[in-house]
Amino acid sequence: MRNLLSSLLLLCFSAFGQTPTAGTVTKVTDGDTLFVSGVKKVKIRLAYIDAPELKQTYGIEAKKYLDNFLNKSVEIETIGTDRYGRTIAVIYHNNKNINLSIVRKGYGWVYTRYLPKKPDLRKKYTSAESLARKKKLGLWGEKKIIAPWEWRRKNF
Repeated sequence: MRNLLSSLLLLCFSAFGQTPTAGTVTKVTDGDTLFVSGVKKVKIRLAYIDAPELKQTYGIEAKKYLDNFLNKSVEIETIGTDRYGRTIAVIYHNNKNINLSIVRKGYGWVYTRYLPKKPDLRKKYTSAESLARKKKLGLWGEKKIIAPWEWRRKNF
């Protein structure tokens, strides 16, 4: 039975080209980038979200939230690779979607530019951001915030 379940899970993930892997978070660069070591060390950019840069309002807080996962085991759902060679992925700890939790807690924005046009997925992430905004959680409680993509355009 256990082998059947494992085979079915592998088949499901293979069908979508997203083979899940596991590892341990070894380094956090900022609020949406971390390193995971398993079979090899991988630099991961969290999919579907954009956290403030370290020099922005709430940038340090976003990084500190991810620091909570240092030396913790995570599951990695690979989405692809970006132009910088980073693995784009959704990270899970104890079956909890860390990318989504960053948005829910107000540590980052939904990166709609890179969010697939899958209605259920879009709704999950955009609803989480809307609720965080409404409750003024995290960065949404600040008076002057600038989206990271706008900040980078002005500062890099």
